[in-house]
Amino acid sequence: MADTAKFEAATIASYYQAINNGQSTVPGASVQMTQAMDAEYPGMSREWREGILAGTDALMEYLGHQPNSTDTSWLYAHYDGRTKSIPGSASTDLINYIWDTFSKKQKDIFTGKKDSWNTADVYMTKKVDDMKMRKMIDALKEEFDDLDPEIYVGTVNAYMSQMLKEKKMLPISLKQKTKNANVRIYETNLKLGPDGLEVKDGSVETPLKTVMDVATRRGETDFAGNSLRFAARFEAGTYAKKYSWESKGSSKTADATEPRDLVLNNKGKYTTATARNGSIPGPKMADLVKTYTGEDINLNIPMNRVLNDKEVSYWQNYIKTIISTKNPNVPIDLGKFTIDSKKVKPEEFIKMIALMDNGRPGGKNFDQKMRAKLRHLRYIKMFYDADKKKKLGELISFAYFLSSKMNIKQGDLAGPFIKVQ
Repeated sequence: MADTAKFEAATIASYYQAINNGQSTVPGASVQMTQAMDAEYPGMSREWREGILAGTDALMEYLGHQPNSTDTSWLYAHYDGRTKSIPGSASTDLINYIWDTFSKKQKDIFTGKKDSWNTADVYMTKKVDDMKMRKMIDALKEEFDDLDPEIYVGTVNAYMSQMLKEKKMLPISLKQKTKNANVRIYETNLKLGPDGLEVKDGSVETPLKTVMDVATRRGETDFAGNSLRFAARFEAGTYAKKYSWESKGSSKTADATEPRDLVLNNKGKYTTATARNGSIPGPKMADLVKTYTGEDINLNIPMNRVLNDKEVSYWQNYIKTIISTKNPNVPIDLGKFTIDSKKVKPEEFIKMIALMDNGRPGGKNFDQKMRAKLRHLRYIKMFYDADKKKKLGELISFAYFLSSKMNIKQGDLAGPFIKVQ
């Protein structure tokens, strides 16, 4: 079992021990708690253990559960499998069951990935309501299954949202604790549609940086850095967030774009959260680019051949426009434009990296990274254009919500959950 799965199993085990059995969450104070967590995650580090127990304290506060008291009214589950330390009589599989009721067309909305619907890693249900909820899901399936696939999913989400509000079902998304930061509970997707998510403000806090420098080391040609990075902040509804953005090529056609929270540590300084929120799904990222620029995400980026002269000219003009725009609301840092330490003009840089391309992007080679660099220029234009339309805050907040699987409009179908972070 991978460390992440062990972390999840140890976390739900700690919830069971603290709530069902009244065991202490003070690290090392309860032998029973320690043994249960060790059964799920042998050799767990002290940092992970303390983070899990801090999250358990936050969950008990959210539920109004008094520490060291017992409450046997809950059932517990790890989505990816049974836990060794929780008996079958205290276990449920309700959210697994709900996902399994989705038809292929319904699952295809989320490209067949459960986490694109609901990021719950573990969950809890009230014993007295578990079977009632299962029967309600069956009834919804019978009533809505033959309609458009979005209708059944949306109806299930609305029902789960109500059950979460009533604290009868707790889908829980786990994030590793950031050192010296408090753990909090965030309710997500309890409201359908944009209610509470009106964008109030948003800004780019550090330059959008993607380094246009190439060097050859040990016979390998590579960029000095392969990511687009910057920090941003926004206020939308009840959310006020600072986060860092990172985009880097994950395939020949797409990037992995993963925002991370910037959190205050106990010294009053912002630090990057240990855990990522998740990545913006590829189709959603393409939609963002199209919405704000009017351009397809891979326009003039051929996938199975080298750039032709027309495409090279397109990107030469593109980068000249990016550099000459000089928008103070969207500062940029494109590096020094060097090839093996020799400085060249931006247009020449584009021509030279196109000549280095063999037209077969894939794996860790230069071809894939070059295409990612071209998309990075398009992302910069996306922020330029959003600011020009007075929608910079909207873009910054929407990107964050998409990575966190938060709903930003009625048609989005990510399910409700609470995040322990």
